[in-house]
This record gives sequence, C-alpha cells and structure tokens, in this order.
Amino acid sequence: MGDFLYRNKLLGKGNSRVIKYTSSLTTSDVAIVKEVITALMAHTRNLSRHNLTPGEVADKVIEELKKLHDYPEPLFAMEAEDVHEAIEMYLKNRLGSDAGWIALGKSRNDHVAAALRLKSRKELIKLLWELLSLREVLLEMASRYERALMPAFTHLQPAQVTTFAHYLLSFDEELSHYMRILRFIINEVLSESPLGAGAGTTTNVPVSRYELAGS
Repeated sequence: MGDFLYRNKLLGKGNSRVIKYTSSLTTSDVAIVKEVITALMAHTRNLSRHNLTPGEVADKVIEELKKLHDYPEPLFAMEAEDVHEAIEMYLKNRLGSDAGWIALGKSRNDHVAAALRLKSRKELIKLLWELLSLREVLLEMASRYERALMPAFTHLQPAQVTTFAHYLLSFDEELSHYMRILRFIINEVLSESPLGAGAGTTTNVPVSRYELAGS
C-alpha cells in the first residue's frame, strides 16, 4: 500500500505553524483517542475476517493499536492534523507500508462519528450510574422519614400537608424520567454504528456493517 496520508499526497507538506494552529490533536482529540483506536481495531479485524487484508498484517496492526490504546501519549508529540492522521503516521513509522492497509474501506468521517458516539455512550452510562446512586440515597432517606409531616408549597406559599418522604420521592420520580430519556439516547441513538457509511455513500469495499456494529 502506498502513501495514505491524504494531506501530504494531495497538498504537499504543510507549513508546521499552520498545522499546529488548526490541529485538534492536543485539544478535542485527547478526549476521544481511545474510542478512535477502538473503532480502528474493529475495522481492522473486520477486514481480516473477510480476507480483505492479509491476516498477519492485521495482527501486527492490532498489536500496535492495543499498545496505543493503553498508552496513547506518543501520538500527542506528533505534528499531525488530528488523531487519525497521527495514528496513521505512528503505524507507518512502526510497520512501514503494511500500515496502509488500515485505510481500505475506511473514511475518517464515519470513524469520527463512531468515536464521538462511543465516548458519549461511555459518559452517559457513567451518568446513569451516578443518578442511580442518587436515587438510592433518596429512597433510603424517604424510608426514614415516611411519617415526617411537612407543608407542601405552591407559589412560594404553604399549601397542603405532606410528608418529607413524599417530597423526596418527587425528586426520585423526576430522576426516573431523566434516566429513561438517557437510556433511549444510549440504546436508540448512540448505539447505532456509523462505521462503513463512508463520507456519504458508503464504500465499495465489502465490509460488514452489522459485524462492525457488534465489534
């Protein structure tokens, strides 16, 4: 496989000051680097599984990607447009022309979208656990104050008599609605894989989008 760094190939070597100014590598990409690598490993495995790349090459690429996933810091020292280009440069330095196989059937567009979804999924799942912990505290408190009377309020004025437990459970009920919304977003929106969609009209490389989604 030849030179797959599209910027160099199409535009020639860029000015380092311009690249540094426009690069997302040490800013927003830091947050999604592990997800980018995860998506790329799934892509590489899928290519190998369908004999679209040599198996031994895929094994070498995945081995290097696993190292990067555990320790991505070498990427941030590179002069690159973004984390995707930095990974390509890193693999080319480590594996030579074999690294070019990762570009087969791959668009940066769908891999950016996949990484953002994976990261968002991870953060929302963490938020769900935090909300669940908060609800447990509210329920425990409500059980302790089941018969503790207090005034309810409406328009900043004392209203009907209620219990402190009832007041606490009103927050629990609202949190349950938020959790249902978050679960819908996680399951119905963020879990839909964009891998294989390409930049707009998919790819003529026969990657399996269903297998990629399950990877």
